[in-house]
Amino acid sequence: ANAPTVLCFDEFDAFVPNRSAPGSTHVSGEVNEFLSQLNNCSKRGIFVVATTNRPDMIDPAVLRTGRLDKHIFVPLPDHDARKEMFIIHMKGRPYEEESIDFDHLSDLTDGYIASDIAYIVNDAAMTAAFQRVIITQQLIEKSISETKPSISKEIMKMYDDLQMKMSGMERSNLMPRIGFRKED
Repeated sequence: ANAPTVLCFDEFDAFVPNRSAPGSTHVSGEVNEFLSQLNNCSKRGIFVVATTNRPDMIDPAVLRTGRLDKHIFVPLPDHDARKEMFIIHMKGRPYEEESIDFDHLSDLTDGYIASDIAYIVNDAAMTAAFQRVIITQQLIEKSISETKPSISKEIMKMYDDLQMKMSGMERSNLMPRIGFRKED
C-alpha cells in the first residue's frame, strides 16, 4: 500500500535461518511465509535490502533471484577508505591539520573496520580533552596501539571462504566490490 518503499532488514540471518539446520524445524513455517512475501517485491515497488555478517546461516531459498537478486560482499576498508574515515572522524575536532599524517594512520590500521577507526579517534579525543590539549598524531597512534582490530584473521578467513562459496552460486557481475575509488 505504501509502494514505492525500501525495507531494510539488519541481521537478516535471524529472520530467515536455514531450515535444514538442526533444531530449526519450529521456524520452518515462518521462513516459508517470509519467502512467500519476499517473492518479486520489486514488481510491487518494494526494494528490499538485507544485511548480515553470517550469510552462511541464511536459508538458501532466500538467495535465489526473485527474492534477493544481488549479493554484495563488503570487504574490510582498504588504505584509501581508512584514510578517509580518519579524515571524516577528525572533522570538527581540535587538531592541527598539518600535524596529522592520515596516510600513516591508515597504514597502521590495516585490518581495522569503520567502528574501530571511530573508536580510535574518539579515544584519542577523550584523552586530549582530559589532558586539555589538542588531538595529536601521538595520541591517535597510542590509541591504535591499544586497540585491536574487531575482526580477527580467523573471522576474515571465514568471510573470504563464504565470499568464494557464494560467488560460485551467482553470476560474477552480481558481486561488485564496494569501497572508495579514486577519481582519475
